[in-house]
Amino acid sequence: MNTATLSPENLSIDEQKAILRNDAKARRKAAVAVAGSNAKDQFTRNMFSLAKDLNVDGSSVIAGYLAMADELDVVPAMLGLSESDDALCCMPVVLKKNPPLVFRQWDQLTEMESGGFGTQHPIPSTVELTPTLVLVPLL
Repeated sequence: MNTATLSPENLSIDEQKAILRNDAKARRKAAVAVAGSNAKDQFTRNMFSLAKDLNVDGSSVIAGYLAMADELDVVPAMLGLSESDDALCCMPVVLKKNPPLVFRQWDQLTEMESGGFGTQHPIPSTVELTPTLVLVPLL
């Protein structure tokens, strides 16, 4: 294929997003291979060392996600900060296409339900929160 046909001006936004998403997945997969099995432990240590600079305390609400595929598992960091700093945790909920995300309180005992794209999120009766710190999978 001619590289001129791949230039952004010749592609729809959806096509550009698909190309960028595939590139990001490949980069994440490579990063996971380099980081190895201790990546979540290192991330957790890094979050603890940054907690003071990020103003994590009892008024903090930390949003995270349940890792899928080769995403970084941020749950140990969320739970650790919650326990050490009395912060609350929450998870995102996609209610429909394109509106802002809703975040619902979460801990290890929270009842979950299936969401889009194979995700899990807290059930509708769970308290909604506004996060002060958001941990995202960057894809």
